[in-house]
Amino acid sequence: MGKLTVVNGQFVRDGQVVTPEFGNTEQIQAIKEYTAHIEALERGQLQLNYDIELKATLEGSFKCKCDTMVYIEYEDSDEDECISGVVGMTKNCRNCKTTYVIDKDEDDELIVKIKQ
Repeated sequence: MGKLTVVNGQFVRDGQVVTPEFGNTEQIQAIKEYTAHIEALERGQLQLNYDIELKATLEGSFKCKCDTMVYIEYEDSDEDECISGVVGMTKNCRNCKTTYVIDKDEDDELIVKIKQ
């Protein structure tokens, strides 16, 4: 059996309206909790529950040997991980179906080459 709450001025448990009963301690407690919640909202004292999620997105493109643009996109929570995450990724040209692989050169710059 779920917790009794006040919703739109009515007692509700598990989605069902409950008939008010004079002196019912559970209903009195539900009213007290509802009142305290409303007062906290009015005073600006209600704590916000939140999560922060930071993401880095790598978006890039290159021209295929058939002159069609090939696009890549990769997302990670860390910029460095985002860059290293695309190394080894393969992409196919939608036009000629050539497969490319993303790699790094000796200067740690991202490069694209035809997959052998």
